[in-house]
Amino acid sequence: MLQGSEEEKSKQTFGHYGYSVFKSDMIALDRTVPDTRGAECKNFKYFQNLPDVSIILPFHNEAKSVLLRTATSIINRSPESLIKEIIFVDDQSDYIDLNASLQTSFLQISPKIKVIKTELRLGRTKARVFGAEKSTGEVLVFLESHVEVNKNWLPPLLHQIALNYRAVPQPTMEGISEFNFMYRPVDNSFGFNRGSFDWSLNYRRLPVPWIEKDARETNSDPFFLPVQMEFAFAIHRKWWNEIKGYDPYLDLTSGEEFEMSFKTWMCHGEMMEVPCSRVAHLYRNQMSVPYHPRALIERVRVNRAPCRLRIEERFKIREQLQCKSFDWYLKNVAFDQTFNYPPVEPQPYARGKIESMQYKMNCITRQNNFLALTTCENAEKFHMTWSKEFAPENNLRQCLDSGYARKTGNKSTPGFHECHKLGGNHFWKFDDESRQISQRGECLATTGSLVFLETCDPQDQKQKWAFDDVDMSQFKPLLWPFEDNNIWRQVEKELVNSLSV
Repeated sequence: MLQGSEEEKSKQTFGHYGYSVFKSDMIALDRTVPDTRGAECKNFKYFQNLPDVSIILPFHNEAKSVLLRTATSIINRSPESLIKEIIFVDDQSDYIDLNASLQTSFLQISPKIKVIKTELRLGRTKARVFGAEKSTGEVLVFLESHVEVNKNWLPPLLHQIALNYRAVPQPTMEGISEFNFMYRPVDNSFGFNRGSFDWSLNYRRLPVPWIEKDARETNSDPFFLPVQMEFAFAIHRKWWNEIKGYDPYLDLTSGEEFEMSFKTWMCHGEMMEVPCSRVAHLYRNQMSVPYHPRALIERVRVNRAPCRLRIEERFKIREQLQCKSFDWYLKNVAFDQTFNYPPVEPQPYARGKIESMQYKMNCITRQNNFLALTTCENAEKFHMTWSKEFAPENNLRQCLDSGYARKTGNKSTPGFHECHKLGGNHFWKFDDESRQISQRGECLATTGSLVFLETCDPQDQKQKWAFDDVDMSQFKPLLWPFEDNNIWRQVEKELVNSLSV
């Protein structure tokens, strides 16, 4: 039994689940969430005879209250006639509260819900395939087991499939706090972002291109996605079968969103995000529980499968569907990829230790993850990157973030946060002439110990800095992110024109 204060009780479950089960258990299964759709969504009309669906949700050692809330939200916020079945795939859970009573609890919510169990630990990708094989609905909807769907989320997805059975739509994903389960609407006040990738195959979100923005009548219209998110999407069973579902050699959770996205687009399908469909995802915090031992065994065994066989099977699908090349995909779908993520990344245009020109022999460093000044002998080295980020040389995934700041009196000291490659609060520029490091009219300055942001003044010596090495030929103003939207629009127009020649 959990002991101590509520806060302590909440913390005790994080290691096993990555979120507060204590908080989840306190919240009603049928709680009300805000309707976050755009106003236009309430007036959109959808086809009346939409296909029915099998909703497939793999899980492994999920909290029971989270599973029940997911199921309750689906039943309460979906047209009953569209749901043929809801299949929870138990991927070898071994927590004591996920026993036979789970099916009984699900049946109290709806007789359309059932639990099936895998014989071995499969991981999300293969568990989805397992669930699809056991399903009977015309359309397959794959969801994470820790989500809450929003009002009328299903018809907008199915409408896209009714227009084109090769369409693979996804909802706009929102968030649920792992600490207090607060519903977090997506902030689209500056427009939507679409799925993409970097060349290490990390999932990224980039702004919807102007060419697509200009074609949309409202901010609630669907927009095309080069890459889907892995948390939720719908796909017609016929199209799923034609593209042979997921690659059977994908193990646990290992890039299935890229495989599905590339295959869909190159083999004559299409992928889009539908803002009138909203699903909130419970993001896990760090967990202390390792993979199930069987999963580690499977990972080793599967990765020894003959490469030739695997490649030949994939080529057969390409031949059968007369799929296009990846070069076609880059030029016609992810046409903005090269100025968001150039295949060969330019070198930093400024690097090394950063010395204050007001307080000689004192340099910028990090203290408790925030900027500070120390002797140059003890200071760190930093990079000003091609993507206009300010990052420590020994950890280029952490970027200086003006939105993540510590207040000292009336002065704001920025700290470091995971890089998002979207500019904004991570956009920093070093001017080799003025020697200032700036963001949106504010410059880094120092008192001799404190480093903070203040309004830029080209005459102010305490705002001037010197890097060890500067090569402004590596500064790329025509690569994303851009200093203003006019540059972005012009670069995109020139890119589109060059690809259409």
